[in-house]
Amino acid sequence: MQHVRLIAADPGLPTLLVGHANHAEGNAELRTFEYLDAVHRRRFGRSLDIDRAAYDQFIAIAKQMLDVMHLETAIVGPPDDLMGSTLPSNARALRSTRAVWLVVFGAILGFSIWRLLAKI
Repeated sequence: MQHVRLIAADPGLPTLLVGHANHAEGNAELRTFEYLDAVHRRRFGRSLDIDRAAYDQFIAIAKQMLDVMHLETAIVGPPDDLMGSTLPSNARALRSTRAVWLVVFGAILGFSIWRLLAKI
């Protein structure tokens, strides 16, 4: 199996995993813009910053190329579990706030148990 990657011309932009091709099994998979955007939102808490029309054009050309290679190519959207778990843009702040509260709660609980045991 080979991963299909979209490598940006600008060295500052990330390489995107956009699908895979399996010549041994005779199939391939390409991911829609929505799929990539959902993964990016989950991982970075913001939208994918690429031109959607250019990406859709790339997918059409890639599908034609894979079809010429006699690979049955599916274009897939994001799975339901991925769509339901996308994080808002302030996800890091929310996670940090929760972590602080957990530490504070743990410290208070630990101090309370220590005081209780000290009385026994």
